[in-house]
Amino acid sequence: MPGPPAVKCAFDQSPNHDSNPNTNPNPNLRNPIPNLNTLGDRAFAVAGARVWNNLPATLTSQPSLLMFRRQLKTLLFEQSFS
Repeated sequence: MPGPPAVKCAFDQSPNHDSNPNTNPNPNLRNPIPNLNTLGDRAFAVAGARVWNNLPATLTSQPSLLMFRRQLKTLLFEQSFS
């Protein structure tokens, strides 16, 4: 299934993922400390965690990747056209 590895991990579709974060009462990702000598805040690990943590809880608590993608698309369309 296409999609970024971090999103696949969130829905337990990655072979090296131990547990599903959707069962965790705090679904936020850890914000790594950026290495300012290289990409800093633009690094994927930093920017990706920030974006995920800023998504509404109703979106990050979706039970499947398919439902997450549908709700994300709806959210982005609502933000664009309102």
